[in-house]
Amino acid sequence: MAKPTKAKSKGKSTKSGNDIIPRIQRIIAGQLKKKPDEITLKAGLQTDLSGDSLDALEIIFQLEEEFNIKIDEEDARKMVTVQDIVNYVTKKVKS
Repeated sequence: MAKPTKAKSKGKSTKSGNDIIPRIQRIIAGQLKKKPDEITLKAGLQTDLSGDSLDALEIIFQLEEEFNIKIDEEDARKMVTVQDIVNYVTKKVKS
């Protein structure tokens, strides 16, 4: 598994999807105090990673800042797994 990038790219969106997953893993791992390799695509934020609603909200804020996107509240509620987040962010960044 690729290691998350250490470089901060706050406010910069990228059209390349190659670095989206490690960046998302780094954000989630940091908020939930987990190792990045524990953040698998199938993992549920609450069910598998023991996050709560405040963690989810903070992750959303960090994703918005990191990828320079806006995440609607309705869309945020649909993000249950890491894969849901990756799919959403990838779509927003490429649009």
